[in-house]
Amino acid sequence: MADIRAVEELARLTARAAARPDDLLGDLDELLAFLVESENQTLALIAYLKHRQRPPVAPPGGDIEFGFVLYWLHHPPLAVELYLALHPLLLIAYELLLSRAPPTNLTRGEYEELEAAFHHYGEPGPDGTIYGYKKYQQLDHDWMLAALNYVLNVLDPCAIHPFPDNRVVPIPLCRKDGDTAKDPVLGIVGDWGTGYFPDEGGAPCPAQRVIEQIADPARSPPIDYLIHLGDVYYAGTDWRPVHGEEADNFYALWPDQGQGRNFTLNSNHEMYGAASGYFDVALQRSGLFAAQNGMSYFALTYGPWLVLGLDSGYYSDAYNGREFYMAGAIGAPGLERQIDWVKQFRTHQGPIMVMTHHDTCDLAGE
Repeated sequence: MADIRAVEELARLTARAAARPDDLLGDLDELLAFLVESENQTLALIAYLKHRQRPPVAPPGGDIEFGFVLYWLHHPPLAVELYLALHPLLLIAYELLLSRAPPTNLTRGEYEELEAAFHHYGEPGPDGTIYGYKKYQQLDHDWMLAALNYVLNVLDPCAIHPFPDNRVVPIPLCRKDGDTAKDPVLGIVGDWGTGYFPDEGGAPCPAQRVIEQIADPARSPPIDYLIHLGDVYYAGTDWRPVHGEEADNFYALWPDQGQGRNFTLNSNHEMYGAASGYFDVALQRSGLFAAQNGMSYFALTYGPWLVLGLDSGYYSDAYNGREFYMAGAIGAPGLERQIDWVKQFRTHQGPIMVMTHHDTCDLAGE
């Protein structure tokens, strides 16, 4: 099935790339403008790292997470060249994007200086970004997998998993041990879908250490429900290249809390993989997260409490434009299914806790 879907998308992309319609070129130019802004953010941070002085005005727009993509487009690292040789889908995305890309303002010398300077475990920028070339650090070439999968979504929206329309009903919470005198305990983790890999000095990676704490039999109080706030890296893929990230880096490693006690939210990174890993693997029927009934949002209740888990990724670009799903949204004009569902809780009288992957409103609550 995965191979069939890949072949079908390759055929669609080949035809559309050959036709080069105006809307495709406009979409590419819009996301390239975002990449230029992202590179400007990176250049400002490089200046900070060199001189320890913040720029007088932060560059507008973009996101530091994609600050090296424009450079890698023009100077693809060996690892990226290997992906392109192995995966025709990624090659089409790369070549189309490169054909419209403006020059990078990051010189090869500056880039190599960064690589040489951060030979240990990385240098933190003022926003917490880790500048280094090891796994999941800012100079990790594999971030191009996220970027190129996102480009595929822009080029071929038909490949994105449709937003489901199943029934979502509030789920009452209770303790595993049946003790009604004590409140149930929620465990919440986010950005956890990294897979397991050796960390510095061969130590367990952060994701493994987090789960070891959660599963510690001596832990008090024990966790009754475990919730993931989203992000499986690099692109939460199922059939898209590189295949199987959602299964290998998240689902197979998730510590099952028991029937109806596991929940997971959608995210920008799982959207990069066309959301198929999230909906078809994580939310598979009768699987670990079956309590969600295939939906990317849910409601939990306990006494006067209402806990909402919302999907801030799926409609992000529809609301905010070509910004790599980095600005959260729970709907867009004409795409208000989740918003309409949330409206039913307007009359709730008790405290409400809302969980999303990215913020879905400004600090004024608008």
